[in-house]
Amino acid sequence: MTGLIPFFMKYGYEYKNLENIPTFYTIHNAAYYGAFDWHHYETLPAFESRFAGFLDWDGVIHSMASAVRCASMVNTVSPNYMEEITYQPGSLAYLFAGERHKCIGILNGIDNEEWDPKTDPLLSTKWTKSWDNFKKQSKGNFAEKYGLNPKKAWFSFIGRFTEQKGVDTLAPAIRAVLSQDNDACFIILGSGDKSLEFEIEHLETPGIVKTFIMYNEALAHEIYASSDFIVMPSRFEPCGLNQMFAMRYGTVPVVRATGGLKDTVHESEKDGTGFTYNQNNSYDFAKAMLRALESYKNKQEFKKLRTRCTRKDFSWENSAKEYASQYKKLM
Repeated sequence: MTGLIPFFMKYGYEYKNLENIPTFYTIHNAAYYGAFDWHHYETLPAFESRFAGFLDWDGVIHSMASAVRCASMVNTVSPNYMEEITYQPGSLAYLFAGERHKCIGILNGIDNEEWDPKTDPLLSTKWTKSWDNFKKQSKGNFAEKYGLNPKKAWFSFIGRFTEQKGVDTLAPAIRAVLSQDNDACFIILGSGDKSLEFEIEHLETPGIVKTFIMYNEALAHEIYASSDFIVMPSRFEPCGLNQMFAMRYGTVPVVRATGGLKDTVHESEKDGTGFTYNQNNSYDFAKAMLRALESYKNKQEFKKLRTRCTRKDFSWENSAKEYASQYKKLM
């Protein structure tokens, strides 16, 4: 909805007093771009018709394309996502390539006060001095409620059930892991596409897979605190926040290396912060979870990995400075 603002600030008759004010346009998800047929143009404020071409893309009024062309500067919510949409198949890649000189990526941040295991009011167990104790107590409380084995490695998914989030690869990947290793439990919280809800709900297995087909913020916090791993098999992910929340709670991400997930999680024995895979399929997803499971069994190495995760700072502090710097440049 904001995509038309830069155009009308420049070429709308009512807004001529704003035409010299720079505009900074942030794209949170390029899949939602606000396009509509030209026969709707009369619903728009009056504008100089000779500039109508700045509204048009692919033969329709295209809000996002208009903003990318008319804004002084454009950003996405992670650096890698800007690279991906610049080289994706389709006409939008041509658009971003043409405007690349004014396009940047700035990573989103999280509220470290809200997501703090030391003070989180939604947790039954708070972190004090030991991650081992925090995880043991959190898992024990959760296991008592829902019947999972606290001695196994716990993998969790939290989010919307959509193809964007790769939920269609989740059930086959879980089955593949369980067919090769019985030292894992799975927790799934989310809702969305009804066919995916049906598939996930039928994964439930007493003591091994627990599913919650709902949205529940308090339960999400408990799952972050109780889990050893968070999985994010996204097809595309402009930034992703779950991996940031998870690391605050000592939970290691297993993610597809796309968008902001690639910017925030990398796999390395020496200094890695999680487990990654490239191809969008359940086979590679399962292999990444099996690597994570092997790391969990090496207690000393897993502690080092978890510690590296908890030391990552994804607060708004750095991101805010970058935004402020870009705003000042425009002014």
